[in-house]
Amino acid sequence: MFTTLCTPQHTISFISPSILYCFEGLFLPPPMRIPLFSRLLPILICSLTLIFAVSGQCLNDQRSYLLEYKNGLEFDGDYPTKLVSWNESVDCCSWEGVTCSEGRVVGLYLDNEPIYGPIDSSSSLFRLHHLQHLSLARNDFVDSRIPPEFGNLTNLIYLNLSQTSFTGQIPIEISRLTRANPTIFGKIKST
Repeated sequence: MFTTLCTPQHTISFISPSILYCFEGLFLPPPMRIPLFSRLLPILICSLTLIFAVSGQCLNDQRSYLLEYKNGLEFDGDYPTKLVSWNESVDCCSWEGVTCSEGRVVGLYLDNEPIYGPIDSSSSLFRLHHLQHLSLARNDFVDSRIPPEFGNLTNLIYLNLSQTSFTGQIPIEISRLTRANPTIFGKIKST
């Protein structure tokens, strides 16, 4: 058994590495013979847990909307580069071209994918209500009109439709995108 008295003047020995000892009146941890990695492992685990908790795991509805959107796309010959990482076995917040906050999709960057064909007005893309950044630049939407449903994405602050082959007028519904003066890019062909 270990009994000791801590005095302000002397170091007192310890019985095990888990018991504190006294050095000149201050309680300090005893010297340990634990490898550095073992001492840093709890810090690493806590850090990763904090990072994971902040970014969040993809919510099921968000994953479903993204996969439904992907499955409804057509491609112009080439295989997409970002969309190949999109599968159910991986957290959608780690998919290429996707950014999340608290498990919700807030950024979707699908520029320069070989997406071809119009965007259907019932597309699950328009159910991603937390989207703040959306880039569909350099895809070919084959002279289709901009779906008015873009106006339902009221959290958008950045919308890039550059070089997308959209035609016609910009739908009045786009005027709903008033959050923080949204930046909208793209030249629309006149009909």
